[in-house]
Amino acid sequence: MNQKPTACEGCPAYDHGIGFVPPEPSLRPARFVVVGQGPGEQEAQFSRPFYPGAPSGRMLRGWLEEAGIDSRDVTLGNIVQCWLPQVRLSGDMGKLSRPPTHSEALYCYKTHWAAWINAAPAAAHVLAVGAPATRFLLGLPSGEAAERLAGVTHRFELPPLEVPQ
Repeated sequence: MNQKPTACEGCPAYDHGIGFVPPEPSLRPARFVVVGQGPGEQEAQFSRPFYPGAPSGRMLRGWLEEAGIDSRDVTLGNIVQCWLPQVRLSGDMGKLSRPPTHSEALYCYKTHWAAWINAAPAAAHVLAVGAPATRFLLGLPSGEAAERLAGVTHRFELPPLEVPQ
């Protein structure tokens, strides 16, 4: 597992997030940018977003293949760069991931992935995978039902780098 960079030390998820999973390939302009909620256990273990052996990686690669999209035209990443496991009542870390909070996503955006998502060509298509990524990218409140937006195309501006009041 990749260790978190020192830039992560101020992150609200620093103490409980596991590993560090940068975008893949790193900082390469792409026609398609796929943004998930965050890495799972296998992604954190192998330091690869949408790791091909993980369920999300297999599903995503199937979608891309069905759509006829060449993987060389795709940059993969997440709104947070570390695995956020669920904590059970016993205090044990669970195997499932929990969604990132807005402050965790915003910190990671400002610190790590604003550079790579902004490196995408202006005509790039951004695919938000899951409600947390959809909410963050479209600036929706945390309680907003993002599921109603599934399969709908939106034109949007990237989130501002300042923390909303």
